[in-house]
Amino acid sequence: EQSHSQAVYWYKKAAEQGHAEAQYNLGVAYYNGEGVEQSHSQAVYWYKKAAEQGEADAQYNLGNAYYNSKGIKQSKQKALYWLRKACNNQNDEACDLLNKIK
Repeated sequence: EQSHSQAVYWYKKAAEQGHAEAQYNLGVAYYNGEGVEQSHSQAVYWYKKAAEQGEADAQYNLGNAYYNSKGIKQSKQKALYWLRKACNNQNDEACDLLNKIK
């Protein structure tokens, strides 16, 4: 049986132990408010943890958050930094967004 709150419970356990994919998934849960109260700032916190470990989807989401000021103060410079990293890690969405905002 699907349970977002149970998923969040296990993502959090793994995320706190440094598991990048769990950190990313926890960020997505916070961003969408699935299994937890929606919080863009908490999403950004977990995206950043995963992005710093090279998780391309987290790098894209973090860059996008900086670009659109979702949960964090807008910064085009930081958006470009994270989007470039994600694009270099084969995240096509990041490459597309980079081409739009350059």
